[in-house]
Amino acid sequence: MTDDIGRKIKKELERQGMSISQLVRKTKLPQSSVDNIIYGRSKKRDIIAKIARSLAIPIDYLLESNENNTFNASLYHLIFNVTYEQFAANRVNITKENLDEYCYNTYLYAAKEKIKDADIIRSYISGMTSLGIRQGYLKVR
Repeated sequence: MTDDIGRKIKKELERQGMSISQLVRKTKLPQSSVDNIIYGRSKKRDIIAKIARSLAIPIDYLLESNENNTFNASLYHLIFNVTYEQFAANRVNITKENLDEYCYNTYLYAAKEKIKDADIIRSYISGMTSLGIRQGYLKVR
C-alpha cells in the first residue's frame, strides 16, 4: 500500500513525466530501496533525501503529513533556480542540504504570502542574499 510519502513521489513523477525505473536510474539506488519508500515499507531518511534531490523537490514536503499542504512545484523550482543563480553569482559557499533548506523556507514564505511573480521573487532572493552576506550568515568563497 502506498503511504503519504509514496503518493507524493508518484504525483511528482507523473508531473515530471518520469517512471519509477527512471527515478531508480537517476538516484542510483537499488530498485528495492525506491520501492520500499514508495510503497511505505521503509522511511529511511537518507533514501527519501536522495529521491527528493533527484526530483528537485524539498525533502520536508515529502515528510510532512498535512493533507491540506499542496505543493506548487513550479514556484519551488523558480525559487530554487533563482537562489542557485544568486548564490553562484555571489560565490556563496553552501552545502546542498542547506541550499535545499534555504529554498524550502523561501518557498514556504512565498506560498504563505501568495507571492508568485518571478520578478518579486528574484528581488526578494537578491535582497536576502545580499543581507545574508553582509551580516555573515552566508559565507562567500
